[in-house]
Amino acid sequence: MKRFSLVLFLVLTLALRKELFAAETFVISAPSRDIRVGETFPVTVFVSSNSQAMNAVSGTLQASGGLSVGGVSKQSSIVDFWTIEPQIFGSQVKFEGVVLNPGFQGQSGRLFTINFLARKEGNALLSFSDGAILANDGLGSNIIDSLSTKTIKIVSGAPVIVDPIPRVPIATEQPVSSGKLLALPVITEYSQVVDSSGRAFIKGKGEPNALTKLAFKDTSAKSLGEQFIIALQTKKQKPTEALVKNDTQGVFQYISADNLVAGAYNVTPFLVEEDNQTQKPGFGVQLLVNNSKMVKWLVVLINVLALLIPIVCLGVIIYFIPWYSRLRMKILNHKIKLEDEKLTLTEKQIKKEESSVEQT
Repeated sequence: MKRFSLVLFLVLTLALRKELFAAETFVISAPSRDIRVGETFPVTVFVSSNSQAMNAVSGTLQASGGLSVGGVSKQSSIVDFWTIEPQIFGSQVKFEGVVLNPGFQGQSGRLFTINFLARKEGNALLSFSDGAILANDGLGSNIIDSLSTKTIKIVSGAPVIVDPIPRVPIATEQPVSSGKLLALPVITEYSQVVDSSGRAFIKGKGEPNALTKLAFKDTSAKSLGEQFIIALQTKKQKPTEALVKNDTQGVFQYISADNLVAGAYNVTPFLVEEDNQTQKPGFGVQLLVNNSKMVKWLVVLINVLALLIPIVCLGVIIYFIPWYSRLRMKILNHKIKLEDEKLTLTEKQIKKEESSVEQT
């Protein structure tokens, strides 16, 4: 009886040990303290695979609450090849990468680090809406046990001062201060939706008297109609990047040209260090440039025509082939009939000539 109890105890201990230490999941590492409003802080995502080696990861990290997603760093990552580099889509970060053979096995495999900005008080939540950890078993088995979450408490702090919108961007000529850690730029106010003939306004804060580069990237998928309209809109401009100067308080402002090309643009501010010619990304946002109602209807019409024209052409081809085949058969039958008639006439003439010869 004592031997049976000992065996049972060992089995339960081993099972419990496997449950506690063999979890295959993503680990979200964030500061354990409270975060103040206006503060930037890093969050590192690790992969844990204790029971067996893994060779691929993918997932979507969602930020909700008073957080804004900034830049992503892949430094010191265990991932050897990114099929989808960690990309920011609004409040989400999507990624997909491969770890070369023999893969990774352990508790703290660093994937990437994300910078966040705390914008308002409350409890913010970081969670994975989907994720996969593939085993290095030649079968691509998904061995993930659970999707991680992390709660971050944001408390009150010094508010970000926002000045009234000026008519032109602010520019100063004072040099960038050196010898200290430079502040990364953060966009604090911007035009979330811009009309077809409107201007995009962007305002933020960064290092005093520094240069800030605003990089625009259109992430929207264009339909055939939208591509056709953009090709025709030669007078419209597609924003790519702009260079602005921060004032003595670190505030920078930018007003785009009018008649922008429609799209969903990720706007990322970069701190430009003139001394060593480097650029460091800050916290970006997404703005939407809309088409006018008439252009939207025209896009819909072109998309409908682009769908209907191939269908109509296919229907014509399906109808034409049998019709043409029947027509060719009729023509061929008519020719055969004419040949038969010619042969019949020829036979009659031969018989008539033979009879005339016999009479002579």
